[in-house]
Amino acid sequence: MDHIWSISNDRKYDIVTYAFFDFDETITSRDTFIGFIYFNFSRFRVIVGYLVNGLHILAWHLGLLSTAGIKERLITHFFKGMSENEFKERAQRYGREFIPTVVLPQARERIKWHQEQGHTVVVVSASLQDYLAQWCQEQKVELLCTRLLFVNEMVTGKSDGADCSSDEKARRIKESYDLESADYVYAYGNSSDDEAMLALADEAYYQSFTEVREK
Repeated sequence: MDHIWSISNDRKYDIVTYAFFDFDETITSRDTFIGFIYFNFSRFRVIVGYLVNGLHILAWHLGLLSTAGIKERLITHFFKGMSENEFKERAQRYGREFIPTVVLPQARERIKWHQEQGHTVVVVSASLQDYLAQWCQEQKVELLCTRLLFVNEMVTGKSDGADCSSDEKARRIKESYDLESADYVYAYGNSSDDEAMLALADEAYYQSFTEVREK
């Protein structure tokens, strides 16, 4: 997106600035994928699900199973076989009712500042499109994230393409935006999964909205 800035001699320059934000625990105070499970099922059902998948959860904590792997395992356990329509209705309700309650005020202010400057703001997240899209549309920000695969209008538990984490975040950004022609790039993240995205930025913020990370 090109933004036109006027200067005193009436010449105009095209200024392109991007601000890429991780979502979970950068914009929000907690992990929204786990919240999505709790939002849709009773505490008892969630505890049983965690017990059934206990070995996989332990493997994830030990670094033997990727975040994408444990996510797929839990989606399969809790949602596989649910109709696409029902899943999306639940996700949209979660996006409307729960997500706004965990958005950090300082994150909201930072996004607003970028928008006031005319910057293109993009959420880049491993969380699910089906509930993130609801919030992003309301905030007028763009979105790159993990998409679920539906077959015959049913949840499969698998992702449609790669999980949008780690190196995939950077790949999606470069695929979707012409960074070489950008005048400036900001990025915000909170974990090792954001390192590749932060490396793309002229100005990177790690677990902070005020302190620039040194390169």
